[in-house]
Amino acid sequence: MFNKIRTTVLTALAALGISTAAVTVTEGSVSAASQVTFCFKWYSGSTYANYPVYLEAWQNGRWQVIRNGRTNASGCGTFSNTPTNVQLLVQASMTAGGSRFDGYTPYYSNTGTGGANLGTGTVYQTW
Repeated sequence: MFNKIRTTVLTALAALGISTAAVTVTEGSVSAASQVTFCFKWYSGSTYANYPVYLEAWQNGRWQVIRNGRTNASGCGTFSNTPTNVQLLVQASMTAGGSRFDGYTPYYSNTGTGGANLGTGTVYQTW
């Protein structure tokens, strides 16, 4: 239920180009992707190092997780051999100490072929 609500809210925010303190979604795209690179930082400015990330694809009118991974020691990562027929973005998400933390890359990829840098997202405490 939470994922359905989160997806609906993020989709609506993205369509309107609205950002909140808890979630930042920027209306923007970069060139098409067969590989995406990205970075994340905590809202405090430190790197989101060695934490979980999720590759999401725009399918059936919503963002759906298609792969998971972890950032490296610099808070960055790459998903290779990604589908090129859908838009892609990366989400950082984790639960720790009874709190949840989320963030998204500021850009998504267009459909087609090639590599894309999705920028650096910020991870905020959402609850």
